[in-house]
Amino acid sequence: MKSIVKRCSVAIVLALAALLPDFTRLHTSLAGLELIANLEGCRLSPYQCSAGVWTSGIGHTAGVKPGGVITEREAAVNLVADVMQVEKRLALHLQIIVLLAETLVHLNRRNTL
Repeated sequence: MKSIVKRCSVAIVLALAALLPDFTRLHTSLAGLELIANLEGCRLSPYQCSAGVWTSGIGHTAGVKPGGVITEREAAVNLVADVMQVEKRLALHLQIIVLLAETLVHLNRRNTL
């Protein structure tokens, strides 16, 4: 017998996210978060996504196990934390790309002189 999946309101989760202290540290706009949330959907009870990974809230996978239920506030906290983590990783990779590009420009200038 399949368990009932408890869904949540994306609008409520986003409103709660906007009230969190870490929300102001995000580089992703509210419109960006809304796009992510609408594409992912929101579920308070864990489910297995198409890749077979246990997921809850708005695409949150870290530590999710079958059987538990989260609140919309927990979904908001997880969304902000997940987006912050992705932003940090992107920033690190962008720094590396910029350093590589600067090195290539420097080497190119040196070789053309």
